[in-house]
Amino acid sequence: MSRLLQMASKLEMRAVIRFFGQKRCNSTFIGSWYGENAIWCQAISKRRNVFKNGHTNIHEAYREGKPSTSTNVEIIAHVNERILSNRHVMFDQSANELDISHGNVHKITFERLEIPDVCSKLNSSNPKNPFSASLNYVNVTK
Repeated sequence: MSRLLQMASKLEMRAVIRFFGQKRCNSTFIGSWYGENAIWCQAISKRRNVFKNGHTNIHEAYREGKPSTSTNVEIIAHVNERILSNRHVMFDQSANELDISHGNVHKITFERLEIPDVCSKLNSSNPKNPFSASLNYVNVTK
């Protein structure tokens, strides 16, 4: 292994840290194989200590994260109901009414509800910026 390793995945780095850690190599030596692409020596030391304390798996453990509050079943149903009742409803109107972001309404519409047809028009109701585009739903058919 005389050449420097170019790009390494996290999994590969963990495997190398585990291997060289068992050979009692220090963090600087392990990091030298990766050159500029190496993780910090502190991170290597921390990972070496994890393996030294008996952890053998190099894969990430599944962790529970914070549950999403903006894409639950109730919100999705509300967005769907709003679209079906008024096919010209704007993302921003739905976002303001449901207190979620414009992007989440967009994501619910296209990914969860799979409504493909959307067009944009000039919104003249905004006096400060009459050329701001607002997206409208059209041709809602499933």
